Amino acid sequence: MQVVASIVPIKPRKERNISTYIVLCNVPKGELPRAHYINLLSKIIGSEEAAKEALIYTYSTFGGFSAFLNPHQATRLSKITDIYVIPSLPYQILSPSVVGQPLH
Repeated sequence: MQVVASIVPIKPRKERNISTYIVLCNVPKGELPRAHYINLLSKIIGSEEAAKEALIYTYSTFGGFSAFLNPHQATRLSKITDIYVIPSLPYQILSPSVVGQPLH
């Protein structure tokens, strides 16, 4: 029996200042959300493949997605009409015990 193996390297991010951003936008009628988001990102990032790699998550409760972007890309995207770009920041949820309340 012959076994053939291949190793596919993971592409390192070329830029170190990439962060996660949440992008709020409406999807035009008749368009699929994911396809619309990839189209928007490809105009900013430069290619459809790079846009697919940058797309992290598509939201279903509101129009929008999260993506890996650098500050310049986020600024360019935010200049498009009716698109809002906000940095995704970590939040720490504190339990009641932190303020002296018992856990029930």
